[in-house]
Amino acid sequence: MKRALALAALLASVPALASPEPGAAYGDGMVLQRGEPILISGTSAPGSTVEGKLGTDTASATTGSDGTFTLTFSARTASTDGISLTLRDADGETVLHDILIGDVYLCSGQSNMELSVNRALNTWNELRLSPDDGMRLLTVPKSTAAVPQTGFSEPVVWRAADADSVAEFSAACYYMGKQLRADHRDVPLGLIHSNWGGSAARAWFTPESVANMYGDEALAQLRLYQRDPLAAAQAFVPKWYDWWRANDNAREPWTDTSMLDWKPIPKFSFWNEWTGTGLDTNPQANVWLRQSIDLTAQQAAGEGSLAIGAIDDLDLTWVNGHPVGYTFGWGVERTYRVPAEYLHEGENEILIAANNMWDTGGFFAGPDRLSFTAANGDTMPLGAEWEYSIGTVEGVPPRAPWDANAGLGVMHNYMIAPLGPMRLKGVAWYQGEADVGQPDYDAKLRELFAGWRRQFGQQARMMVVQLADYAKPEASEPAQGGPGTWQRAMVNLSRENVDQFKAWFSQLEYVAFEGGVLELRTPSKFAQRYIETHLLRPLVAAVEAELGPVTRIEFKG
Repeated sequence: MKRALALAALLASVPALASPEPGAAYGDGMVLQRGEPILISGTSAPGSTVEGKLGTDTASATTGSDGTFTLTFSARTASTDGISLTLRDADGETVLHDILIGDVYLCSGQSNMELSVNRALNTWNELRLSPDDGMRLLTVPKSTAAVPQTGFSEPVVWRAADADSVAEFSAACYYMGKQLRADHRDVPLGLIHSNWGGSAARAWFTPESVANMYGDEALAQLRLYQRDPLAAAQAFVPKWYDWWRANDNAREPWTDTSMLDWKPIPKFSFWNEWTGTGLDTNPQANVWLRQSIDLTAQQAAGEGSLAIGAIDDLDLTWVNGHPVGYTFGWGVERTYRVPAEYLHEGENEILIAANNMWDTGGFFAGPDRLSFTAANGDTMPLGAEWEYSIGTVEGVPPRAPWDANAGLGVMHNYMIAPLGPMRLKGVAWYQGEADVGQPDYDAKLRELFAGWRRQFGQQARMMVVQLADYAKPEASEPAQGGPGTWQRAMVNLSRENVDQFKAWFSQLEYVAFEGGVLELRTPSKFAQRYIETHLLRPLVAAVEAELGPVTRIEFKG
């Protein structure tokens, strides 16, 4: 008995042998593309032989030095009968069940594709009628990365269409799939939902496309950020410095914060709630935030960690005049490494240059999310006693290649790359508003789709959807109608803000101007909201130059 117990203990201490792991997007209940060679990727021990069996078809491959493999199976016809996939190597096997053969579509883009079924019309009845085992859904979690990842930020599963799986799924994608299933009941359908509201097209670029459109330097910056965020931020900061100096009469407040007019923040919240500061009525601004901490010699002797919560939208942060981090992302919590040489005994100054370009600005997370942790383990809360100073500089600073919704390839790297080389029938792309006013959108789309075809196969059809009547190209001439002064204001605005005029201001229709109140008509609530939050200052300036002081703008539907 003692010998048996000893043997059992020994076996328990030996690590379990690893079986081949399929790629992150391959799982039970998935759909594989019909009519094309079927590619199954995964990982195993470097240099090992992986044997695969899909139904009765077999394939094998040898893993590379990185442990990856790709199995190629023969093309198959559509089938509603589930089959199994077995992956086997010298250490064990992995089996996936209930795999269908049909058509697979990727649905991607921004908020119009992201809009879920439970936010669309006739939701209750649609969910009641949604069960369909021949339609399988995969939702990709939102996340970004500077370089391509092999797995998603969270595990994903394929789910048959039913009231639960359909409710949070992309409405545009689901209704497309519903029609395809009605037209071809004998062809199973796999739908992949990978979207991010407000995202720019470039955020979905492959690394090769990033290099083609923005150069090898941009790609090198992303790789540096992956290795060392502090080094990447410091390499990028000179661009920010140049932008600020050019717009603030060569001043450098980060070198001497006493040149700014400081006031205690009214409360720890979004600055939209700071009544009477001007930020409550115009939150699209550049705002300086300042705090200080006292450190002992022991606390300042080693590298520290600075957590500033989430800043809405963009921050550049210094400690004692040294830049330690640069991040865009309204819901992204920042934690920055502070080298020991940046710290000293006594008072240490933390300075944040925050920019808000949309809706709310400033502190996104609660005060409990802000702290400094010293090398000796001491943690000091930073959720109180902040000061602020509103910058005179307008506009948006340069954006780093790794920022959240417009970074170069950052969404592809975590939301598309892990799909691996699976073949697709097509891609439904619903995006464009985030790129309004930006040049070369046609070139961006061509590069985007070329990159995705390199990943998913040249057979993948790219289907582009756009908002109807959105930013019509013919609306490039100044608006007509209204008094001559309004026409002149629009002419001046079109000369000074070419892209914004074409996309936004040209949609405005003059109604009346009386007692400082300007009444305008917009084609949609969306256009009104965008102009109010992004473009009000140049509009008011142009109108006041011709019509006189504007105290209020009223938008009509």
